[in-house]
Amino acid sequence: MELTKKIQSLSTEIIDGEDATMRIRLIDITTTNSLMAFGELRIANDDLSLNGSFSIDDPITVSLSLGDNPLTTVFTGVISNFIEGQLLLLEIRGNAFKMRNDRVTKSLNKVNAGKVIREIMSNTDVEYEVGTLPTANRHSYIMQGGTIAEELHRWNKSFELDFIPYFNRDGKLILNTFEEQLNETDVVFNDDEFKKFENGILETIVDTEIDVFDQIEIMDVQYYVASNRFLLNERKSKSFIGVTQI
Repeated sequence: MELTKKIQSLSTEIIDGEDATMRIRLIDITTTNSLMAFGELRIANDDLSLNGSFSIDDPITVSLSLGDNPLTTVFTGVISNFIEGQLLLLEIRGNAFKMRNDRVTKSLNKVNAGKVIREIMSNTDVEYEVGTLPTANRHSYIMQGGTIAEELHRWNKSFELDFIPYFNRDGKLILNTFEEQLNETDVVFNDDEFKKFENGILETIVDTEIDVFDQIEIMDVQYYVASNRFLLNERKSKSFIGVTQI
């Protein structure tokens, strides 16, 4: 089955498929149920034509498809480091990387959880989605000069929200409880439908459909997906799916 790979950053687009030269030598990306998705890309650059095409903090997306299926975005984030040459190396991070430096110091009066999170997120261009919030007002709330990510955790704990913040494949920050994020599916793996399952890692062919917080069944036991690592090089195309029993 034909596998199509696409990497795009600003105006630079690289596609490997049936009718394209195989330039993408490695995709190794891990999506997680936490703030940080991460990965590494390696791209053939024999003629050095891609030199100067990438910079730190540039946005980047990676998409995959199998057969005639449409491309599915499996990662949205930014470039955290790169090395140019005949083999171009890109280190990539999820959009939490955008929240690594800016610090938030502010005192708010007559606030609730919604007003606080809007103030925290106003310091970044990260798109976010938030679940049900308490509406009761507080006399005051003090941000303690932490990074945006640190202030998110303080806000979560202070208002006793029990949210699990993570970035989805489209680069959006999702703030919600585990129960609200758990996604029931009809995905079932029997013992002849995967290569290996040990230490909570299911090794199978590359799977673009299974996503973080999906509920899946493995040999009659229910699990939810905590991570999905996509590993594709010139010899293999695999998914390593980290699961936790429900």
